[in-house]
Amino acid sequence: MGYALMFALSGALCMLHPEEGFYLLGDFAVEGVAEIKFPRKYFPEGRKISHFRRMYYFIVIVQLVKPEVDMMYMAMTVAKYIVSKCTREHTPVSNLQLQKILYFVQKESLLYDGEPIFADEIEAWQFGPVVPNVYFHFSGFGAMPIVMEYETPEFEEEEEELIDDVVARKKMLYPWDLVEETHKTGGAWDQIYCGGRGNRQVIPLRLIAKVG
Repeated sequence: MGYALMFALSGALCMLHPEEGFYLLGDFAVEGVAEIKFPRKYFPEGRKISHFRRMYYFIVIVQLVKPEVDMMYMAMTVAKYIVSKCTREHTPVSNLQLQKILYFVQKESLLYDGEPIFADEIEAWQFGPVVPNVYFHFSGFGAMPIVMEYETPEFEEEEEELIDDVVARKKMLYPWDLVEETHKTGGAWDQIYCGGRGNRQVIPLRLIAKVG
């Protein structure tokens, strides 16, 4: 882990952690961070820092220790893989189809191992689930098929099989059949969109996994 420079402002607490030779900064909350450390070398020998001594306006070097997380891709990476695959197979998809396929890929990943395959949030729009940045990136194609090829990353074998399976099942469906499928009564989109009251609200992953 690298070191990050940060300012500790008035009211921050500091205490000694003698076993590891680190001073720990208290009262500092960062989601997903197990602990925050800065090496003793930054405080000369002989300089005492008592437990819970209040520190005012000083610069420290901290090491952020984060828990291990599974690899997640960006939705654009997955989208470009899907677009390239469909183009090569002479079955290009429209932006609307792409959005629905991304949704089903995310759903299948959640059902498979409980983890999302991409990090981006999915929103409930009028015509179904949408990943906004992917939608706007390909919006210039309108309702036309997206005929493009990109350099695609190497996915893990299981991830690639999962994506390929969803693409094979969904790419030949008419766009409005996909819309109907994602609009099913009681589904994740339906619960969040709620007749328009939840337009462009995020669809929680737990809901996607539970009711699709």
